[in-house]
Amino acid sequence: MRKKLSGTQTLYVTTGQSVHAESKIFAVAKSGLEHFSRNGQFTPIVWLQTIVCRGLVGAKHIFRGLKRPLMDGNNQEADKTKYVYTWKPHEDYEWKHENRFTDPKPLPAPIGKCFAVIVSPNIRKDEFDDVDFWIESWSWIEADSQFADRPINWLDRYEELLK
Repeated sequence: MRKKLSGTQTLYVTTGQSVHAESKIFAVAKSGLEHFSRNGQFTPIVWLQTIVCRGLVGAKHIFRGLKRPLMDGNNQEADKTKYVYTWKPHEDYEWKHENRFTDPKPLPAPIGKCFAVIVSPNIRKDEFDDVDFWIESWSWIEADSQFADRPINWLDRYEELLK
């Protein structure tokens, strides 16, 4: 993940793949990360730098559309525009505040969980022309009992499995 100044915003950007295996630019605004550090939550920042950056390149599955109503700004159907990338990483990471000047501690991946990243297509191309997708959230979630790299109840969570 690299830092990039875009206008007045600082972005953290990484490369990932689209459903058609095309290289795309994914970004998160620095302002979107500040609440983690303010609250002493350093592990999600490490997940972004390690698990998310690696996983967006080779995610096992990509889903489109959330099966729950979601409004974003004036878009009352924002749930239809979300993409969810999922995979089963081999490692987890921990980064405690008292160890923030050292490398993150690698841990075994949690049993029965997969990793999910929710992204949205960039509709602000006039302002951020080189960003294809915005990274919105990322976390370990319960995995399906038959497909370790898919979330539990994935058929009920997402509109469509694209990959």
